[in-house]
Amino acid sequence: MKSVTTIRLILLGLLSVTFATCVSEKPNRLDLEMVRIPAGEFTMGTSRAYASADCSPQHVVFLGTYQIGKFEITNEQFNEFVMAGGYRKREFWTPEGWQFITQNQIVAPAAWNMIGFNNPSQPAVGMSWYEASAFSKWAGKRLPTEAEWEKAARGTDGRVYPWGEGISVTAVFYNAMVRPQTVGSYPAGKSPFGLYDVAGNVWEWVQDWYDPNIYKNRSNDIPSGPVLGEHRVMRGGGWDSNRRHMQCTYRQREKPTWRRLNTGFRVAENVNE
Repeated sequence: MKSVTTIRLILLGLLSVTFATCVSEKPNRLDLEMVRIPAGEFTMGTSRAYASADCSPQHVVFLGTYQIGKFEITNEQFNEFVMAGGYRKREFWTPEGWQFITQNQIVAPAAWNMIGFNNPSQPAVGMSWYEASAFSKWAGKRLPTEAEWEKAARGTDGRVYPWGEGISVTAVFYNAMVRPQTVGSYPAGKSPFGLYDVAGNVWEWVQDWYDPNIYKNRSNDIPSGPVLGEHRVMRGGGWDSNRRHMQCTYRQREKPTWRRLNTGFRVAENVNE
C-alpha cells in the first residue's frame, strides 16, 4: 500500500513538472482591452463639398461583429513584443516585412529610446506598417480594416468627428508640434463606441492598401480594400496634424516602410458568432 502511494506521488510530481513546462513554453500574449462592435450598417465616407476626392462618395457599408482596441498600443505593451524576441521570429512577419527589418537591421521602433516618446503609457510610435502588423499577429490580433476603423470611430450616425460635429480642444490633442500624450488623456473625445484617441494623438495604421478610387468602384456589401498596392492607409491624424485630419472620414496614404514619430496603431480581431 505504501509503495502504491509513493508511485502516485511520483506520477503527480511528473504531471506537475509537465504542466509547468507547458505553461512556461506558452507564447507571451497581452490581455488587451477590446471593444465589441456589433454587426450592422454604418455610413462610410462623405459627400461634403470640402472633402478630399478619395473620401467620397458617402455610402452604406455592412460589417459583421468584430472587436477593436479601446486604446492605441502603448510603449509598455509593444515592449512585451520586443522582449519576447518578436523582431527575431519570422513567423510574425510578412515576407516583405521580414526583408525590410533584416536588411535595415531594425530591432525596435524608431522612437524607442527617444526622450519624450518613450513613456510607458504613451502610444508606441515610429514603427512601420510591417512592425504594427507583426505585433498584431504576435498578440493574436490583426490590424483593423479601414471600414472597421471608421465605424468604430464615428458610430452609425455619420458624424464628422468621433465626439460630434464641431472641433473641440478638450476632446482631441492635435496641432501641438510636441509629442504624443498618454493614451486616454482626452475622454471627451471618445467615439460613440467608447474608443479613445481615434482622432489626434497619433496616426493609426490600418490593414488596407490605399486606392484613391475604392469608394467609387466597390459595392456597399464588399467593404474590404484592394488586394495589392504601393501605399498602406493611416487614419485619425496625429499630434502634429490639422483639424481636417481629425475627421473620421479622412484617409492618409504612406508606404509601409514609413517610420515616423506621429504614427502608431491599435489592434482588432474577428468575433465568431
